[in-house]
Amino acid sequence: MEETVITEKQLNELYETLKMNSELVGEWNNRLMASCEDANWSEVVYERAKILREVYQENEKLFNEFFSSLPMRMSWQEWDLLFELLWNLHENSLYVVSFGLRLARYLLPHYEDMRDFAKIVFLNYAMGCAHYLLFDQTLNADGPSEWLQYFERITTYEDHYAEIPREAYRGLFFTAYLNLIQYSAEYPSLSGRASEFRDRCMALWNREEVQKLDGNAPYVKAIVRNVEEQYLNILSMNPSCITNAEEYCVLAEQALNKMGRINLKSDPLGYYKIMENSYKRIQKQTSEEASVVSMSDYILKALPAINFEKSDSKRTWQLLRNEHSCFAYAAKALKKLPAEKGNLLQGALNRLIKDSVHTPHTFYPEDFNWTFYEFYGLAAPLLDNAEDKLSLLLNLILRRQPTTYVHSIMVSKIARMIGESVLEHNPSLFIGLLGYATEKEILENREKILSYVERSGLLHDVGKCRVAIIINTQDRKLSEDEYGILKYHPSLGAKLLEDDPDFTPYVDVIRGHHKTYDGKGYPKDFDNVNSPVRVLIDLIRLADSADAGTDVLGRYYTHGKTFQMILDEFKADAGTIYNPDLVALIENDKELCEKISHQTSDGRMELYQKICIEVMNMHKNA
Repeated sequence: MEETVITEKQLNELYETLKMNSELVGEWNNRLMASCEDANWSEVVYERAKILREVYQENEKLFNEFFSSLPMRMSWQEWDLLFELLWNLHENSLYVVSFGLRLARYLLPHYEDMRDFAKIVFLNYAMGCAHYLLFDQTLNADGPSEWLQYFERITTYEDHYAEIPREAYRGLFFTAYLNLIQYSAEYPSLSGRASEFRDRCMALWNREEVQKLDGNAPYVKAIVRNVEEQYLNILSMNPSCITNAEEYCVLAEQALNKMGRINLKSDPLGYYKIMENSYKRIQKQTSEEASVVSMSDYILKALPAINFEKSDSKRTWQLLRNEHSCFAYAAKALKKLPAEKGNLLQGALNRLIKDSVHTPHTFYPEDFNWTFYEFYGLAAPLLDNAEDKLSLLLNLILRRQPTTYVHSIMVSKIARMIGESVLEHNPSLFIGLLGYATEKEILENREKILSYVERSGLLHDVGKCRVAIIINTQDRKLSEDEYGILKYHPSLGAKLLEDDPDFTPYVDVIRGHHKTYDGKGYPKDFDNVNSPVRVLIDLIRLADSADAGTDVLGRYYTHGKTFQMILDEFKADAGTIYNPDLVALIENDKELCEKISHQTSDGRMELYQKICIEVMNMHKNA
């Protein structure tokens, strides 16, 4: 049998196809939003769905054929061609988590055997970046920290710095330290090591051979400056990462003296402003209350208004990051004060809600999706009622993910339809919900029950916004790593809301909506069978499946089915996956079936357009 040979032409064609497919997805996503108010929008939607489904199938075929055809034995030239393909993918941020991670795992053992330090450094960087996208961009500090070991591993090759021929690869030593410093305050495995990493980084930079090679190299010098800035950020936001308060004050005083006057030009991200407040608090030069007031005044008076239509994106990014960093600092200080002092941050809170809610969903989502998620956790306790919290949750988190937002509203609508049928034909199924113990109480509180059902559908997938980078991957099959993370979303959604009494009634539904009627599914440690709201979990499971199974507009891994086909699946799996009482009720209520059929066909298109118009106009009137 003739051995497969890898050629440069073959890999170039593969790269260009992957690049073209990625650009095609971006082009059609932009076209979808740009035309959402046009008369021919439905045509654009269907054409986009057709093309993205073709991209999905082609990418899956390319990935499978590529890895299955790799020869058992390769020449060094073939290994290097594969390496250059991976480099090009990373340079253009193409399929880093899927194709790129799998290729990096394949290449690393070979180059470790060859002791090719340039390629070893890059491959560890590639593995670290891919795992960062998987874990930190989704689970954050709730996830595993092993991915940081790839960056630590890079630093062990410092003695081979001069042997690495390309400046871009040498710069990865400093990028590794940048990442280690950035996460030293978040992950227990790196706790308290920010100063160590900064000192080791500067020691490397000051080596004679490093200065000779890169002392005047703009690219490497810029990374070293970023290391200093990130270290300053960690010091300002997390004084506890310097365990000795006296040492912290010495470092802070030196930095502040060097800075001189703090203004937006010298401190665009607010690091020095925060450090100044931390220093004064530790030195007892100001009180906690005065510190909160100072930061609030800074946000309201020193930071100019944000305008997404007129300001340049870099300046807008800096202002948004600045106000969020300063607010986070002040909100944490506020927690140490009596509850009646909560109004000290009201003005700043109103400004941040306004700016955050009106941030376009395409505006640096890799930076701000998690920022807004954290902001909700800080802002919700300062809001007076459940309606304000729900509004913020929807506008700040769900609406920024149009696919999840449309799905959530679809599920809420279908759930209400089923709920109305339950109240008409078998209201005893709802006994126990909201504490109502009889059919009479259930029927007397009809609207409260239906609102509860509807909002359960609206909130069931809020945890998906923590894994948006995975949810928004519709142009290829998810990897095993990605699917494993996706299964965290019920637990993540429950964790966001479980400590808030206003959302306690929804937590079991959020946590259990991927559990089956007989207790299987995920998360494995949640017992839906014995939940006091089991029937509602079962109802949302049905509504969720009805929408997902019939979706032809936003799920390109499937062609979608009619609701009648989904109903047949419900009947086939009644008693195992689905609640048999609810399935029988749906089957016997022809009017309900017609309503759900309409909602999952023409109704979805109407809703999809409405949501796209909302999302497209998020930044207006800010």
